[in-house]
Amino acid sequence: MIIKKPDGYYIYLTCYIDKSQIEQEKINKPIGIDFGIKYQLTLSNGIKISYSVEETKRLKKLQKELLRQQKGSRNYQKTKQKIQKEHQKIYNRRKDIKNKILSLLKKYEYVIIQEEQIKN
Repeated sequence: MIIKKPDGYYIYLTCYIDKSQIEQEKINKPIGIDFGIKYQLTLSNGIKISYSVEETKRLKKLQKELLRQQKGSRNYQKTKQKIQKEHQKIYNRRKDIKNKILSLLKKYEYVIIQEEQIKN
């Protein structure tokens, strides 16, 4: 499948591998996850993770620039393309952080999530 994104074209390939070929050593201890305010994730082994990705200054600048340009003009289209690329970069950063957290948690045999009911 070929996908067009703001920063280029991508080919997605699907490969099937037998589970027996994928060998990962699992840590036999359970790990607990606590969702917090100061740190988005705190793990029971002491690791604190903040994974927020904010808009860049460049994106804000480009959005202001776009407002000053005439709709439909060539420069308007160029700036719009730059904004799309910047959004794609932010999306890629967020996706990378999610993948890193998941790969960290996949190492553990058991993952325990703290569930809290917050009342107003």
